[in-house]
Amino acid sequence: NLDPALGDLDLGSRFGLQFPPSVRNDILTMDVRVNSASASLITFQVVVQFDSAALRATKCDVGVDWRGYAFSCTIDNPVFEALMVGADPQSTLQGAHLTIATMSLRVVSA
Repeated sequence: NLDPALGDLDLGSRFGLQFPPSVRNDILTMDVRVNSASASLITFQVVVQFDSAALRATKCDVGVDWRGYAFSCTIDNPVFEALMVGADPQSTLQGAHLTIATMSLRVVSA
């Protein structure tokens, strides 16, 4: 799988397949990772869009590396989108593959 480029993000597993093989009604839980390199990550807004005929967002949570900082997530508004927002002006968090969120999607049609 790919590591995110500087200032970019990546979804899914860091190693191996990005997403596991799945069938209808499976829940795919994926990491949302960002690369801030040596710069402090103080704010982010991530919009993930997907085909709602194939996938439905079921939840999203703060990622292991962003715990302790402000985080908000909106799913199903609209049905084909998940919005994740985080901010902390005092953050000193840095890294090449920071897990800022996790998102779960139910397979509606495989």
